[in-house]
Amino acid sequence: MAVNTRWVDVPSENGRMAVFVAEPAEPGRYPGLAYFHIVLGANAQHRSIAEQLASEGYVVAMPDLYHRLSYRTEFRWPEEREQATAARETQTDYDLAVDSRMALNLLRELPNVDPDRLGTIGYCGGGTVALLAGCIHGDVRAVVSNYGPVASLETTTARPVPILRLLEGLKCPVLSISGGADQRPSPADIKVAAATMERLGKSFEYHIWEGDPPAGHAFFDADIPDRHNAAAVEWAWPIKLDFLRRNLKEATPATSA
Repeated sequence: MAVNTRWVDVPSENGRMAVFVAEPAEPGRYPGLAYFHIVLGANAQHRSIAEQLASEGYVVAMPDLYHRLSYRTEFRWPEEREQATAARETQTDYDLAVDSRMALNLLRELPNVDPDRLGTIGYCGGGTVALLAGCIHGDVRAVVSNYGPVASLETTTARPVPILRLLEGLKCPVLSISGGADQRPSPADIKVAAATMERLGKSFEYHIWEGDPPAGHAFFDADIPDRHNAAAVEWAWPIKLDFLRRNLKEATPATSA
């Protein structure tokens, strides 16, 4: 499916937040996905993944989560790894809740989006943002967290309530995809999250790559050669698309928000 891309500015408390939008070129009404980027920002690698998702029949909106620092901020790996980490640490869960709401609101306003079929997706820290959004926004109908740290009970000034304590608010199914060699989240972390979800009666699917070569953190990132794992990416895509098909493309209208 052919895809169109553009940047859209939405008003924010500091002026404007840039949002990368990738959408099917063919007219229609599609499910919407709010996409949350990794620590390096809304870079070319993740814009290309957003385009791949759009080619599968989704309207994707990826907000620049660093807009409070500067406009359309990106960092290079590995030269600017420390700066990227410092930038991520400036974000609070309150900020991320606001930004995810703005991305979802933008999707709701687009004429080619069905507002009853909204989901979130993220990678690394963005995977945690995707889950956070699912816990606090009632119109999210599916969450995909790609190796998002989801099991820590640590609290900070920026994160006063750990994500595991927010899961009671979750109203939609969650998919977790991660690598067996990852340490954050480790396979044990994912199983802690799964046990918590089961206790709360939430729908949680998880898949951990245990193939060869082993996959650690950020295995989707082709621009980080020491992390990228093409075999794990090929394994993960059909899992992700099947989950989104079942929970967004084929979803019936929501009865409540």
